[in-house]
Amino acid sequence: FIGRALAAHLKARYRVIGLDVFAPPDSDIETIKLDLTKTAQVKAAMAEVSAKCGKRIASVIHLAAYYDLSGEPNPKYQEVTVEGTRRLLQALHSEFTVEQFVLSSTMLVHAPGDHGKPIDEDWPIQPKWPYPESKAKTEQVVKEERGDIPVAILRLAGVYNDDCRAAFLAQQISRIYEHQPMSYLFAGEPESGQPYLHLEDLVDAVQRAVDRRRDLPEELTLLIGEASGPTYEELQREI
Repeated sequence: FIGRALAAHLKARYRVIGLDVFAPPDSDIETIKLDLTKTAQVKAAMAEVSAKCGKRIASVIHLAAYYDLSGEPNPKYQEVTVEGTRRLLQALHSEFTVEQFVLSSTMLVHAPGDHGKPIDEDWPIQPKWPYPESKAKTEQVVKEERGDIPVAILRLAGVYNDDCRAAFLAQQISRIYEHQPMSYLFAGEPESGQPYLHLEDLVDAVQRAVDRRRDLPEELTLLIGEASGPTYEELQREI
């Protein structure tokens, strides 16, 4: 979802190589198979990139992570999201000069904000369930393993597009449409809400980070999202 949109946008200015656990059959983006849980395969994929493109990479945009809607613990959070990122960074160090590493994180690593008051990057880190917990751990791994690679950690709001490609929104719409009692239950108070981010704005933000990579600090953390959005109740009534 996000990777395709980014690749399609960036290929006008950069050579884009996709790394994925499977190659999308209808994509025109050159893709190399990569399973982040297997050290040998990560090293092999990096060697293939090196053979195709040389030893210098402008930016590695790291989107891969485990995620599910259950909210329950799963060993894949550690194996894919946390340790997979460690394997990737270690393999990059052995093969390349990397001008930037961009990590896709989440605003959910932060403690909930106060009603009506925006948070910033210094807001306390207090993830509430396994997915953001794994992202908070991964941010630390990136800082520990980056070496001399500059990093940009982008804490994203919930990404959506014009077709409502957003897991929680789609789930809420389906519950309402199917008249499920769960459609009237919320993850927080009805006057609270979740921040969102349109896919086109995310793509724009990442391109800006990549284009300006030589001007950014060695370690940069940014919240990426819309400044305001609907409450759960407002969203419920609109749907």
